[in-house]
Amino acid sequence: MTHKSKTQTVMTALSVNLLITGCLVAISASNSLAAIISTNVNPSNGHTYHLIGGPSGEPITWTEAEAQAIALGGHLVTINDAAENAWVTSTVTATNELWIGFTDQAVEGSFVWASGEPVTYTNWNGGEPNNDSPVGADYTELYCGNNPQAPRWNDYPETAVLLGFVEVPVTCSKATSRRSVYDR
Repeated sequence: MTHKSKTQTVMTALSVNLLITGCLVAISASNSLAAIISTNVNPSNGHTYHLIGGPSGEPITWTEAEAQAIALGGHLVTINDAAENAWVTSTVTATNELWIGFTDQAVEGSFVWASGEPVTYTNWNGGEPNNDSPVGADYTELYCGNNPQAPRWNDYPETAVLLGFVEVPVTCSKATSRRSVYDR
């Protein structure tokens, strides 16, 4: 069996399994430029989260991280409450800061989530956001890992490079058929 047919078989089996459970998950089989460093599922919401970097796992800009997040079927993480903020902070230990999906790039001082979800929670570090950069600070980093400022947020410039944390939601729908591929 060739590598391609093995991959197709695995993807077909995964698709069948997901159809049987009634949940569809966005799966990207494209050649993404992101390196997925780690993957975790948040038990509170069932969403899949990927810690990503550039092709070799190196830090990337917020814009690059968000583009890769979209290619993976999600966005940079949207943090809806203190529990999710704590989960992200405790889950990511490979770095001391990472990109989240919060930005005021469109309107200075008016932060929004890249996912389009409403803003229900923030956790800014003292004095933040302050736009304290010669080029502006329109994107948000989360302090995590061993950073003494964890789990707080900081506005950061586009010229900075960090790892990104991608959130891929699970989309559930009622399956119209529970037929197996073996029922032909």
